[in-house]
Amino acid sequence: MRRTVDLLMGFVCLSLVVKGCQQSNPENLGNHLAEQAIQKSEADKPIDSVALSAPVENAGRGVAVAAVHISKSQMDDGKRVYAKNCVACHQANGEGIPGLFPPLGPSDYLMADKERSIRILIQGQMGEIVVNGKHYNGAMPPIPIKDEQMANVLTYIRNSWGNTGAPVTIEEVRKVREELAGNRALADAR
Repeated sequence: MRRTVDLLMGFVCLSLVVKGCQQSNPENLGNHLAEQAIQKSEADKPIDSVALSAPVENAGRGVAVAAVHISKSQMDDGKRVYAKNCVACHQANGEGIPGLFPPLGPSDYLMADKERSIRILIQGQMGEIVVNGKHYNGAMPPIPIKDEQMANVLTYIRNSWGNTGAPVTIEEVRKVREELAGNRALADAR
């Protein structure tokens, strides 16, 4: 997404510069049109992945920034899952509803712990949380979706509305789901 925005912004800026040059030097028009066609074809190419700068844990020694590649199909699917399951409470813009439902973007709470976010979608959450310094005391039901949909929607949320984070994988969702199932089995055995 950011690559597309950067390409479009570059195209607009270049177009303005070239337009100014055309007014003072009309013979450059052919070069300008050829350059414009090349840029348009580059901008029209399908984007297979999105490159983001995301914070990466550094074994408790701070945070490093690394390039993260997220597939466009994962973001698109995540957006569809979000629209179907999350938008009523957290809104289309991720801002939530003040005093009722916390914002998802930008969200310090969400971005602080990827596994916690997975657990919340799997088992829901009740009780007080603090998001961006504001207190919320409500309930979120578990979201009954497939592991792939969960990975995609969390990746979408973690990379929208000012959030930038590593993608969530199906394997990470499965791991948390298995841990929760193991904890329930252990509790039932007692």
